[in-house]
Amino acid sequence: MLERASGDGLPLTAAGYLKPADARELAELLPEMRDYPWAGTREIDAHPVLAFREYLRDIKLVRRYKGTLRLTPLGRECLADPGRLWRHLANMLIGDPETFGGHCSVTLAVYVGTADRTIRPQRIARVLSAHGWRHSGGEPLDDRDVYPVWNELWVALSAVGTPDREAGRGEFLPRIPSAAARALIRDALFEVVADPDIDPDEAEPEAVFRRGAYRRFR
Repeated sequence: MLERASGDGLPLTAAGYLKPADARELAELLPEMRDYPWAGTREIDAHPVLAFREYLRDIKLVRRYKGTLRLTPLGRECLADPGRLWRHLANMLIGDPETFGGHCSVTLAVYVGTADRTIRPQRIARVLSAHGWRHSGGEPLDDRDVYPVWNELWVALSAVGTPDREAGRGEFLPRIPSAAARALIRDALFEVVADPDIDPDEAEPEAVFRRGAYRRFR
Protein backbone atom coordinates (compact mmCIF):
# COMPACT_ATOMS: atom_id res chain seq x y z
CA MET A 1 0.00 0.00 0.00
CA LEU A 2 2.85 2.38 0.84
CA GLU A 3 4.53 1.59 -2.46
CA ARG A 4 1.35 2.36 -4.40
CA ALA A 5 0.82 5.64 -2.51
CA SER A 6 4.38 6.86 -3.16
CA GLY A 7 5.23 9.38 -5.87
CA ASP A 8 2.07 10.98 -7.28
CA GLY A 9 -0.11 8.82 -5.03
CA LEU A 10 -3.25 6.80 -5.64
CA PRO A 11 -6.13 8.65 -7.33
CA LEU A 12 -9.36 8.75 -5.31
CA THR A 13 -12.95 9.07 -6.46
CA ALA A 14 -14.86 12.32 -6.00
CA ALA A 15 -16.33 10.83 -2.81
CA GLY A 16 -12.84 10.10 -1.46
CA TYR A 17 -12.69 6.33 -1.99
CA LEU A 18 -10.13 4.21 -3.80
CA LYS A 19 -10.84 3.64 -7.48
CA PRO A 20 -12.44 0.19 -8.09
CA ALA A 21 -9.31 -1.30 -9.67
CA ASP A 22 -7.13 -0.20 -6.75
CA ALA A 23 -9.69 -1.42 -4.22
CA ARG A 24 -9.69 -4.81 -5.93
CA GLU A 25 -5.91 -4.97 -5.92
CA LEU A 26 -5.74 -4.16 -2.22
CA ALA A 27 -8.49 -6.69 -1.49
CA GLU A 28 -6.40 -9.42 -3.12
CA LEU A 29 -3.51 -8.62 -0.77
CA LEU A 30 -5.41 -8.36 2.50
CA PRO A 31 -5.67 -11.73 4.32
CA GLU A 32 -8.96 -10.65 5.89
CA MET A 33 -10.54 -10.48 2.43
CA ARG A 34 -9.89 -14.14 1.57
CA ASP A 35 -13.23 -15.32 2.98
CA TYR A 36 -15.09 -12.04 2.86
CA PRO A 37 -18.39 -12.19 0.93
CA TRP A 38 -17.64 -9.26 -1.38
CA ALA A 39 -18.90 -9.39 -4.93
CA GLY A 40 -18.88 -5.66 -5.73
CA THR A 41 -16.21 -3.34 -7.03
CA ARG A 42 -16.55 -0.34 -4.68
CA GLU A 43 -14.31 0.15 -1.68
CA ILE A 44 -17.27 1.19 0.44
CA ASP A 45 -18.67 -2.35 0.05
CA ALA A 46 -15.42 -4.01 1.14
CA HIS A 47 -15.27 -3.10 4.81
CA PRO A 48 -11.81 -4.61 5.54
CA VAL A 49 -10.29 -2.66 2.63
CA LEU A 50 -11.86 0.61 3.73
CA ALA A 51 -10.98 0.04 7.38
CA PHE A 52 -7.36 -0.79 6.52
CA ARG A 53 -6.90 2.33 4.40
CA GLU A 54 -8.42 4.51 7.12
CA TYR A 55 -6.17 2.84 9.68
CA LEU A 56 -3.09 3.78 7.65
CA ARG A 57 -4.39 7.35 7.66
CA ASP A 58 -5.06 7.27 11.42
CA ILE A 59 -1.50 6.17 12.19
CA LYS A 60 -0.13 8.93 9.96
CA LEU A 61 1.32 6.84 7.13
CA VAL A 62 -0.89 8.22 4.35
CA ARG A 63 -2.97 11.34 3.82
CA ARG A 64 -5.45 12.70 1.34
CA TYR A 65 -4.03 15.45 -0.88
CA LYS A 66 -5.66 17.02 -3.97
CA GLY A 67 -7.79 14.02 -4.78
CA THR A 68 -5.05 11.44 -4.19
CA LEU A 69 -3.84 9.23 -1.38
CA ARG A 70 -0.18 10.04 -0.70
CA LEU A 71 2.53 9.13 1.74
CA THR A 72 3.23 11.35 4.71
CA PRO A 73 6.87 12.07 5.63
CA LEU A 74 6.57 9.25 8.19
CA GLY A 75 5.13 7.00 5.49
CA ARG A 76 8.15 7.65 3.29
CA GLU A 77 10.47 6.78 6.17
CA CYS A 78 8.62 3.53 6.80
CA LEU A 79 8.58 2.62 3.10
CA ALA A 80 12.36 2.98 3.01
CA ASP A 81 12.94 1.07 6.25
CA PRO A 82 10.79 -2.01 7.05
CA GLY A 83 12.22 -2.06 10.58
CA ARG A 84 10.97 1.48 11.10
CA LEU A 85 7.56 0.45 9.81
CA TRP A 86 7.41 -2.51 12.21
CA ARG A 87 8.37 -0.38 15.20
CA HIS A 88 5.76 2.21 14.28
CA LEU A 89 3.04 -0.44 13.96
CA ALA A 90 4.01 -1.86 17.36
CA ASN A 91 4.03 1.58 18.98
CA MET A 92 0.59 2.41 17.59
CA LEU A 93 -1.08 -0.92 18.38
CA ILE A 94 -1.82 -0.24 22.04
CA GLY A 95 -3.57 2.86 23.34
CA ASP A 96 -3.04 4.80 26.56
CA PRO A 97 -3.80 2.33 29.40
CA GLU A 98 -5.17 5.18 31.51
CA THR A 99 -8.14 5.38 29.15
CA PHE A 100 -10.81 2.74 28.65
CA GLY A 101 -9.81 2.20 25.03
CA GLY A 102 -6.18 1.70 25.96
CA HIS A 103 -6.93 -0.63 28.88
CA CYS A 104 -9.30 -2.59 26.67
CA SER A 105 -6.73 -2.87 23.87
CA VAL A 106 -4.06 -4.12 26.30
CA THR A 107 -6.44 -6.76 27.66
CA LEU A 108 -7.50 -7.80 24.17
CA ALA A 109 -3.88 -8.00 22.99
CA VAL A 110 -2.87 -10.27 25.88
CA TYR A 111 -5.84 -12.57 25.31
CA VAL A 112 -5.69 -12.74 21.53
CA GLY A 113 -1.91 -13.17 21.59
CA THR A 114 -2.17 -16.28 23.75
CA ALA A 115 -5.51 -17.84 22.71
CA ASP A 116 -5.85 -20.60 20.14
CA ARG A 117 -9.31 -19.62 18.96
CA THR A 118 -11.50 -16.56 18.48
CA ILE A 119 -11.89 -14.71 21.75
CA ARG A 120 -15.27 -13.81 23.24
CA PRO A 121 -15.71 -10.04 23.80
CA GLN A 122 -18.14 -10.77 26.64
CA ARG A 123 -15.27 -12.33 28.59
CA ILE A 124 -13.12 -9.27 27.99
CA ALA A 125 -15.99 -7.12 29.25
CA ARG A 126 -16.11 -9.15 32.48
CA VAL A 127 -12.36 -8.72 32.98
CA LEU A 128 -12.59 -4.96 32.46
CA SER A 129 -15.60 -4.76 34.81
CA ALA A 130 -13.54 -6.59 37.43
CA HIS A 131 -10.88 -3.91 37.01
CA GLY A 132 -13.41 -1.26 37.93
CA TRP A 133 -14.64 0.01 34.58
CA ARG A 134 -18.35 0.87 34.56
CA HIS A 135 -20.88 2.90 32.65
CA SER A 136 -21.67 6.34 34.00
CA GLY A 137 -24.79 4.93 35.65
CA GLY A 138 -22.82 2.15 37.34
CA GLU A 139 -23.88 -0.66 35.02
CA PRO A 140 -21.26 -3.32 34.20
CA LEU A 141 -19.78 -3.54 30.72
CA ASP A 142 -20.89 -5.93 28.00
CA ASP A 143 -19.60 -7.01 24.61
CA ARG A 144 -20.99 -3.88 22.92
CA ASP A 145 -18.40 -1.84 24.83
CA VAL A 146 -15.56 -4.10 23.71
CA TYR A 147 -16.37 -4.54 20.02
CA PRO A 148 -15.39 -1.01 18.85
CA VAL A 149 -11.90 -1.44 20.34
CA TRP A 150 -11.63 -5.05 19.17
CA ASN A 151 -12.66 -4.13 15.61
CA GLU A 152 -10.02 -1.41 15.42
CA LEU A 153 -7.32 -3.68 16.85
CA TRP A 154 -8.19 -6.46 14.42
CA VAL A 155 -7.82 -4.13 11.43
CA ALA A 156 -4.12 -3.91 12.30
CA LEU A 157 -3.58 -7.52 13.37
CA SER A 158 -5.41 -9.15 10.47
CA ALA A 159 -3.16 -7.42 7.92
CA VAL A 160 0.04 -8.84 9.44
CA GLY A 161 0.94 -12.26 8.06
CA THR A 162 -1.69 -14.86 7.19
CA PRO A 163 -4.27 -15.35 9.96
CA ASP A 164 -4.67 -18.85 11.37
CA ARG A 165 -7.96 -20.27 10.12
CA GLU A 166 -8.06 -23.22 12.54
CA ALA A 167 -11.22 -22.09 14.28
CA GLY A 168 -14.13 -23.88 15.87
CA ARG A 169 -16.84 -25.30 13.68
CA GLY A 170 -19.43 -22.76 12.64
CA GLU A 171 -17.26 -19.68 13.24
CA PHE A 172 -17.70 -17.05 10.54
CA LEU A 173 -14.59 -15.01 9.67
CA PRO A 174 -12.65 -16.17 12.75
CA ARG A 175 -10.25 -13.73 14.34
CA ILE A 176 -7.15 -15.75 15.14
CA PRO A 177 -3.88 -13.86 14.51
CA SER A 178 -0.94 -15.20 12.55
CA ALA A 179 2.43 -15.92 14.12
CA ALA A 180 3.67 -12.58 12.75
CA ALA A 181 0.72 -10.74 14.33
CA ARG A 182 1.50 -12.40 17.66
CA ALA A 183 5.06 -11.13 17.31
CA LEU A 184 3.68 -7.64 16.74
CA ILE A 185 1.60 -7.95 19.92
CA ARG A 186 4.71 -9.04 21.82
CA ASP A 187 6.70 -6.08 20.54
CA ALA A 188 3.81 -3.72 21.35
CA LEU A 189 3.69 -4.89 24.98
CA PHE A 190 7.34 -5.57 25.72
CA GLU A 191 10.77 -4.41 24.69
CA VAL A 192 14.26 -5.89 24.89
CA VAL A 193 16.16 -4.42 27.83
CA ALA A 194 19.66 -4.88 29.13
CA ASP A 195 20.05 -7.36 31.99
CA PRO A 196 21.75 -5.45 34.84
CA ASP A 197 23.21 -8.68 36.23
CA ILE A 198 25.29 -9.40 33.12
CA ASP A 199 28.46 -7.56 32.19
CA PRO A 200 28.15 -6.90 28.42
CA ASP A 201 31.95 -6.94 28.05
CA GLU A 202 32.18 -10.50 29.37
CA ALA A 203 29.02 -12.16 27.99
CA GLU A 204 27.90 -13.45 24.65
CA PRO A 205 25.87 -10.77 22.78
CA GLU A 206 22.63 -12.74 22.93
CA ALA A 207 23.01 -13.19 26.71
CA VAL A 208 23.13 -9.47 27.44
CA PHE A 209 19.44 -8.93 26.82
CA ARG A 210 16.26 -10.42 28.19
CA ARG A 211 12.58 -9.84 27.52
CA GLY A 212 10.20 -8.64 30.17
CA ALA A 213 10.45 -4.91 30.76
CA TYR A 214 7.33 -3.04 29.76
CA ARG A 215 7.78 -0.37 27.13
CA ARG A 216 6.30 2.95 28.12
CA PHE A 217 2.88 3.08 26.49
CA ARG A 218 2.32 5.90 24.01
